[in-house]
Amino acid sequence: MCLAGLAMSGSILLVDHDDDGAGQLAGALRRRGYQVDLAASGLAALTWLRDHHVDVVLAHLRMPGMS
Repeated sequence: MCLAGLAMSGSILLVDHDDDGAGQLAGALRRRGYQVDLAASGLAALTWLRDHHVDVVLAHLRMPGMS
């Protein structure tokens, strides 16, 4: 089944210390209809998650300070 033409919805927290890569991925996901929030570190993601709900967290596995 190909999903290429379908618009999606949902919320994603994207966690990555690479601003360029995260920005490109966030843009692609937003164009597909997802609401995307960004966190630049594991600690920032945990802090953000205390007050927000998301459907999915996409995180870079190895980041400075917390992996």
